[in-house]
Amino acid sequence: MAERGCVPQGRGRAARKPRVRRDRQGVVERRLGGRLRRVPLAAGHRAAGQVLPPAFIGMMGQTQNFLIDMAGHNMTLIAVDGEDVVPVNVTQFNLHAGERADVVICADQEPGNYLMTATYDLACFLEKAPAPHMPKVDSCNFWAFLHYEGQAPPTSKAGKKLLGGYSPPAGTGGGEKPGKGTGITWNTNERSSWSAVRNLEVVPEPEQADVTYVLDVGVVGPQFTPVDPYATTDRMYMFTNHTPWKKPLTPLLHTRGQCGAEGVPFIEVPENATTVELIINNLSPTAHVLHMHGASFSVINYAPYSESWCSAGHFECFFLPLSVAKTLDCPGARAGDPGTKFPYDAYWGCPYDAEKDSKGRMLEAPLQKDMISLWRRSWAVIRFKADNPGVWLFHCHMEQHIPTGQVMAFSIRPQEHPPIPHDVPTEGPCPVWSRP
Repeated sequence: MAERGCVPQGRGRAARKPRVRRDRQGVVERRLGGRLRRVPLAAGHRAAGQVLPPAFIGMMGQTQNFLIDMAGHNMTLIAVDGEDVVPVNVTQFNLHAGERADVVICADQEPGNYLMTATYDLACFLEKAPAPHMPKVDSCNFWAFLHYEGQAPPTSKAGKKLLGGYSPPAGTGGGEKPGKGTGITWNTNERSSWSAVRNLEVVPEPEQADVTYVLDVGVVGPQFTPVDPYATTDRMYMFTNHTPWKKPLTPLLHTRGQCGAEGVPFIEVPENATTVELIINNLSPTAHVLHMHGASFSVINYAPYSESWCSAGHFECFFLPLSVAKTLDCPGARAGDPGTKFPYDAYWGCPYDAEKDSKGRMLEAPLQKDMISLWRRSWAVIRFKADNPGVWLFHCHMEQHIPTGQVMAFSIRPQEHPPIPHDVPTEGPCPVWSRP
């Protein structure tokens, strides 16, 4: 296995930015290091010697996280959530619901069929046995093949294990005994990974933001029961207080939030604020994948718990009662809602503490994203620029968390909101503030 990737490695502006153009015949032109490669996009079939530019998109609805790896091939990460990064070799990367990752792969190995694996790591402990309120799963691994043209398709299948889960199908040709790739393991559920990848165009952050909001993520009681209609109890929230999403009587963009918005969780950012900081505390036992509309944001701090007492390997963290957590792991643990029980006092988080946590801030070159995984019982600090007038949603991307209320909105520069076109319908009792 060659130690170099397909893209020049480097730091800062010295690294060359890959340029991509897609034509009408489904061919990608990617200019790397001054050479133009034309790559057919026929799914799964790859010719030896080609440079492949796959774009991975997290299309799952309820699966929080996949770990992606490819046998025998270096993968060079070149963009994350549409933002170009300094090319870096990765042997594995993770992908949450809605996230995007662009990589370059050199099809330069002995022809054959090479295994591609996606692992839902948070569910692997359920392969062998169920847990309270969690059924046993058939498998936490999913497979496909990178197939070299001219080779026979693979015929082996995954084999069921005696105690649960499956053994992977076998590769063929060079994929039967693939070499090891070189590079880093990049997992954005872990704090250490956020400084391992750097944007090509660095956006440094000031020492202080213009305005800071503390958002809590949690569940409002009472406890769910099997007979209640979905989303009518255990409403979720992500706001400055325990307010789940409520549809405004008339769209916020049509009223600037001045009518029909009572009880709707939205924030009107001050007109003179440019840099907005969000401290987000997860006061629940599950992870959340958060997506911001209308802006990218800088990830300037991230809790370390996913690499210690609440890692994926410590599945007991999911069920840990608040009283025990305060004694063992987090003296400052805080309940999400005292009225919620699951099945005991397990709705809590270990919130951001500026006095001890601010020293870990990444202000010089924070990674630009529009999605972030908020690890269970953890926190994250992000910043965005309030320079795009409009009303923009900020919500969890987990399919089951949206209808239960984990949605809020930001109103940015309301005095600069564009007029609402006449052919755009409205609803509710409130007048549209302006028509062109």
